[in-house]
Amino acid sequence: MAAVRLTRLFIPSLRHSGSPSIINISSIAAERPVEVIPHYNAMKAALSNWSQSLAQTLAPDKIRVNTVSPGPVWTRSWENEARAYAKSSGQEYANVAADIRAQRQSSLLLKRMGTPEDVVGMVLLLASDHTSWITGTDIRVDGGST
Repeated sequence: MAAVRLTRLFIPSLRHSGSPSIINISSIAAERPVEVIPHYNAMKAALSNWSQSLAQTLAPDKIRVNTVSPGPVWTRSWENEARAYAKSSGQEYANVAADIRAQRQSSLLLKRMGTPEDVVGMVLLLASDHTSWITGTDIRVDGGST
């Protein structure tokens, strides 16, 4: 509900903006759920669906709404998971992190997990006037995993 509440708060200001755009960060898990995080999968699917509906609702106000759906991006949550597993298994964090990365990136066309910086470029592009005719779209930034 955080995205819904935040959007409701800013819609009045966006209606007066010169180039209004809402960009929600979803996940490829919205379309390709994984077994270990069903709550996350469902929440991201709802966010993607809501964003498409919102694009239709806000189009008369010229407010663009899009989602960016990253694939596996090495973030603090992956680090925390690796640290917790290393601690519980008695293994070195560096080895656990390397194993997780190797396992995840083997299925990616670009053979590496993403970084937050890999996603930023698409968000900045969608926020710019260069994409003024793009709305209701979900753009995957996933290293070729889908």
